[in-house]
Amino acid sequence: MPTLQGIRVSPIKRKLRYVDGIASDKGISLSSLKWSFELPKIFANSEWAVYIRTLLDLSLDLDLHFPPSSFQFPLPELPVWLPAVGKARYGISKYNNSIYDPEQISPKPLENLLWDFHYKALRKCTREFKLVGTPLRKYADSYKQMLKELGVADFYVEGMFTTWSFVEAKAIYASYVGFSVVGIMIVTPPKRLMGVKEIAAGGEFTVRRSDDWKTEEMVETYQVYENHVGYARVGYMRVIHKVYGVDEYYLKEVSENFKKRIEDFHNRTGGLKIVVPYPVTILGSSEPPPISFFFNMQRLVWHQKKDRMHYKGGEHQIQLQSIIIRVKEILNRRGILAQQRLLYINFAQEYVYLYHPTEKRPEEWGRSKEFKKIMRREDIVEKYKALGADESILYEIIDAIRLWATAIPPPT
Repeated sequence: MPTLQGIRVSPIKRKLRYVDGIASDKGISLSSLKWSFELPKIFANSEWAVYIRTLLDLSLDLDLHFPPSSFQFPLPELPVWLPAVGKARYGISKYNNSIYDPEQISPKPLENLLWDFHYKALRKCTREFKLVGTPLRKYADSYKQMLKELGVADFYVEGMFTTWSFVEAKAIYASYVGFSVVGIMIVTPPKRLMGVKEIAAGGEFTVRRSDDWKTEEMVETYQVYENHVGYARVGYMRVIHKVYGVDEYYLKEVSENFKKRIEDFHNRTGGLKIVVPYPVTILGSSEPPPISFFFNMQRLVWHQKKDRMHYKGGEHQIQLQSIIIRVKEILNRRGILAQQRLLYINFAQEYVYLYHPTEKRPEEWGRSKEFKKIMRREDIVEKYKALGADESILYEIIDAIRLWATAIPPPT
C-alpha cells in the first residue's frame, strides 16, 4: 500500500480521518479549542500579511500605475495632486504621459501573481526569507516566462519583481511612523556617513537584487514611497515635491484602511465578547456585575459548513489520495528518490486543481488564485521543468491523472 508521510493511508481512510478531524461535531469542538490557543499566532500572521500586501499594492499603484480599484482590497484613490497615469488611447493620450498594458491580462491577476510569489520568498509570521538564490530565481523565471508568453513586456515584468524586492526589504528591515505593526516591525538603522550618524531623518536597509535573489545592496529610505536612483523606471516613477509628501496626506488614508482591515479580520476570525446584564432580583439593592461570554466566530463558521466539508471536502480527500497513489506507482517504477517525490506529487495536484474554484477568502488567510485563471496547464509543466523535474515523468503523470484534470476544465 502506498504511503503518505510515512503512514499507510487508503483514500477512504484519509476521508474518514478528515471528517473525524474537522467535519464532525467532535472534530469542530477540538479544532475550536486549538484555534483559541493559536489565536495570537493567527493574528500576528494576519497583521504581517495585511502589512505586506498593503505595501505591495501601494508600490504597484505608484510605481507601475495599477488602478487602486483593481486590487482585491482596493486602496483609497490617489489625491488630485498626485495624478494617475492612464492607459494610452490613440489620438487622445499625450506622448510619454500614458502607459501601455497587454490586452491579454489585467492588473488584478498580475498583483495576485506577485502575492503568490511572496509565499515562496518570505516565511509566515516572521521577518525572514524563505528561499534565497537559485531556488527562488527558478520560481521567478517560471513566472516571467509565463507572463512573456501572455504578451507582457520584459521591462514591465522586471519592474514588477524589482518592486517586490523593495517591498520585502522594507517589510523586513524598515519601519515607518504611522505605518507599522507594533511587535513585528523593527526600527530602521540610521543612515551613517563615515561611521557617524547623520542628523537628518532617514535610514538604510538592504534589498535583494531581483536577477539572482541573493546579492544584497544598501539603499537609503526616508518614507514609505520613494524612488531610488538606478531602480526607478523613467516614465513610470512619480516625482513629487517634498511639500506634498505621500506620508503626510495619502499615507494617512492608507494607514486607516490598513488598520480597519486588521480589525475586521480579528473580529471575523477571533470572537466576540458579549456582555449580558445580570438578571434583576429582589435580593439586595446593589447591582451585580454583568456576565461576560466569549463567542467563537470560527466555531460558528465550521458548524455552518460542516455538511459541505463532510461531503465535498471528503470527496476531495479521496481524490487527492488517489492521485498520490497513482503518482507514487510511477515514481516507484522510475526509481525516484524520496527527497524528489514531493516535487512530482505537488505537480500532479497543482495540474489537476489549477482551475478548481475556491472560496473568496481574504489575503490575510489564504492565497488568491485569480492569476491562475490566465494560466495554461502547459505553464505548470514548464514551471516544474524549471524546478528540476524530468519532462518524460511529468507527461507520464499527466496521462495517469488526465481523467481528474478533465473534470475541472478551464474557465470560459
